[in-house]
Amino acid sequence: FDVGSTVTSFGCTNTEAGNNVLEGTTTKYICDRDNLLEEPTGLMITPSHLRSSTAVGMRVYAHNNCPDCDPVSYLFEGRADSGSNWVQISQGDLPWKEATTFPRNSVLGRDISSSYTSGDSSLEFTEVSFYIHDYNVCGTPPTQEDYRGTSSYTNNGHTCQSWSSQSPHSHTRTNDLYPDTGLGNHNYCRNPDGEPEGTWCYTTDPETRWEYCDVPSCEDDPVTLEEYSGYKITWTAT
Repeated sequence: FDVGSTVTSFGCTNTEAGNNVLEGTTTKYICDRDNLLEEPTGLMITPSHLRSSTAVGMRVYAHNNCPDCDPVSYLFEGRADSGSNWVQISQGDLPWKEATTFPRNSVLGRDISSSYTSGDSSLEFTEVSFYIHDYNVCGTPPTQEDYRGTSSYTNNGHTCQSWSSQSPHSHTRTNDLYPDTGLGNHNYCRNPDGEPEGTWCYTTDPETRWEYCDVPSCEDDPVTLEEYSGYKITWTAT
């Protein structure tokens, strides 16, 4: 959102924003939840240009010293104008919700150099995309770890070995050792260990241990997203 955008919080006893970030284009909002624990909390945002725009994703930074303050679930909504109803754009859990330990930002967390194209790599954050993809068809580049389709051939045409089999190649990439990565009693292309170039598999060729697969990468197409003039973020903390 551009400089001068109107951002207001709700579900907080305080209404004033905190410190500006380093570049001066974003404001940090601190929400005091005393005696308001049953009420939803979040932000409403109106870009200063007052034109319709498209939200493609959201980035959330970890709090530096309050483990119970980190949002773990969210509802992101948009509306055409101030008199229109809110429309759901995206809802779900932030990727770090299932983490057993939370990464903490060791600094005060006041200065953040961040834009819609890149986050501050010196600080811990999580992101969600509002694009909708069919992960049975494609995988998010470059690693495609979210691919859950049934492609079972490598780039060179070799048939994939079943992940539950140890023949002709013995291996440790099993469902027990790599849970929740799409492995199982099948030979579909997967990337359980985050290989840098995408999905792969062991092959049924005794002379070729493993190869990458030819799985399409999911493409983010802005025309698939609706435009709105205002946005609302509601979150649930830990």
